[in-house]
Amino acid sequence: MRSPVPLRRRTVFWLLLAAVPLLLIVAAFTPLYGPPPQWWTWSIGRSVLLLLVPAAVGATGAALEASRLRVRRTESVLTVRAPASVVAVALWPSLVCALLTQIFAVGVVVATGGGMEGTIHWGMVGAVAAMLFFHTCLGFALGSMVRPVLGIPLALVSSYSWLGFTGTIDWFELRHLSGLVIETCCDYEEQPIAASLLSAGLFSLIGGIGLLLFSCAALRIAGRHDLLSGVTGVALIAGALAVGLAVATGLGPGSAEPRDPDERVCFVGEVTVCLFPEQVEADEERTDRSVPSLPTRVSTLVTRARAAGVDLPTRVSAYSARRHDGSVVQLVHQEGMSDEMLAASLASDLPEGICRSDDGDEAGQRETSRAVAIAQLRAIMLGRDATMADVEDLYGEAEGTLDAVVALPLGDQATWVNEVIAALDDCTLHPPVP
Repeated sequence: MRSPVPLRRRTVFWLLLAAVPLLLIVAAFTPLYGPPPQWWTWSIGRSVLLLLVPAAVGATGAALEASRLRVRRTESVLTVRAPASVVAVALWPSLVCALLTQIFAVGVVVATGGGMEGTIHWGMVGAVAAMLFFHTCLGFALGSMVRPVLGIPLALVSSYSWLGFTGTIDWFELRHLSGLVIETCCDYEEQPIAASLLSAGLFSLIGGIGLLLFSCAALRIAGRHDLLSGVTGVALIAGALAVGLAVATGLGPGSAEPRDPDERVCFVGEVTVCLFPEQVEADEERTDRSVPSLPTRVSTLVTRARAAGVDLPTRVSAYSARRHDGSVVQLVHQEGMSDEMLAASLASDLPEGICRSDDGDEAGQRETSRAVAIAQLRAIMLGRDATMADVEDLYGEAEGTLDAVVALPLGDQATWVNEVIAALDDCTLHPPVP
């Protein structure tokens, strides 16, 4: 009985065996920087770093299938099957293998540090699938034009070059169009930019269809419509480039934006702590149950600072915007943060204190006062004295300021911190001298 999956006749299925160790090698050479967020969105985004391997599987298999059709082009013209059927039968194994390899890539990311909290972001899944469709079509187009001895390596080089070039160029719209920028998404407080996913998806789908139409012309399987097929294919490729760039107009170097604040879950108490659901789920799954919950630890730190006299808001929130808001303390949270790290994150949410009216000395004084205030606020939260080790990258004048602040009674330390915060938020005020 004939197998429905033509393993013997489709070499691409055997490429899956080589893809598995290759994915593990590539993953080993893409180290993590800091604890990774334990949720699906980050895991899918991170897997895009490994897209080179699935793209190579799809492009190589499609190039080989197209080369076989070149040999049988006369037979293809005479067949009663429609050109779309001929192409689909030749293309689907390579595309399926590319998708399976990418699914395995996501599994590698999850197994090496990622997580599965939250729900799968299907927009990201669709964009990544469209990218693999484009790379598979690219390999098919190259295989339809040259012999296998050139088509296969050319497909590999073209796929790698496209990802490498668009992933490093300073033309951000092109980065979003190619899709590799998706790997910058997303921390708990972020979500994918819809325009970024749409740019990659539209370009890949339209461009891939254009490549297939061009391939039909190159293989001469469209009969008397070969010329029309080729011209339409080239027009679609150009159109895909224009549409992708237009959709990505104005986007920056990343594909993440702040999440909707309404998604946060709040724990009401003396200090209200609001976190995103995935942060709560990850905290509830902590292995050391002797450690208090994240909301409790955060609340304790802020309550201690308020008891000492620091005028902090009674609301802490996982931040969804990168600017200071005086009505709430914004928390930047990562997995495995100690109390010292949490205090540093909370204390760092002070106004930037950048004033255009300041001269060099005044600007330096604000910067020094801000650094010392952060160190002192962090120390108050932890119930200890600040040291120069808490003041990063600033010495000299900062050391004298810190010594003077530490010498003050605790209430006066809190007053000095309050006055610094007020001066950082109002350019008409000058930082106090302890």
